[in-house]
Amino acid sequence: MTSLEILTLSDNPFTGIIPTEVGLLTQLWAFWLGVNALSGTIPSEFGMFKQAGVLTLESCVLTGTIPAELGLLTSLMQLWLFNNDLTGIVPLELGNVPFPAPYGQIILLGNDFSGIIPESLCSAYNLTFDCSNLLCGCDWCNCSGIESSPIVEGETTTEDGQLLSEANQTEGNQTEA
Repeated sequence: MTSLEILTLSDNPFTGIIPTEVGLLTQLWAFWLGVNALSGTIPSEFGMFKQAGVLTLESCVLTGTIPAELGLLTSLMQLWLFNNDLTGIVPLELGNVPFPAPYGQIILLGNDFSGIIPESLCSAYNLTFDCSNLLCGCDWCNCSGIESSPIVEGETTTEDGQLLSEANQTEGNQTEA
């Protein structure tokens, strides 16, 4: 079973912790585990998924920090960690993952991270996070004074947290009325 490449376990009623033995699946390319009632932490053994291109752990009840070992996954294109109870800082090691265009995504929304988004993640094709608890180390975002607004690369916001493209549409609609 160590040669397994795709494991899809999303949208199930699974509970409990993620077994560390999952790290033995070193040939895993895609691991979908989101939308379950899993608890505990993300195993550092996930850093052994050297071939991993997709790792989704969204909408579980995971706690703790993002393991620095995920920075070893240099083939990773998608990392979905949104809607969990993760805390702490986003590890600098995660910046070793290129998250290339056009598929690269790292989604961190709906957690309670603190600190600054590492500048090394700023070049990720699609980086999404809550500004309320994080200060952005990226030139393209503005988190000052914005509460719980997602920022995606290339998008800017107004002071009230509205995406600039949405604000322009709203202003255009008001002048047309």
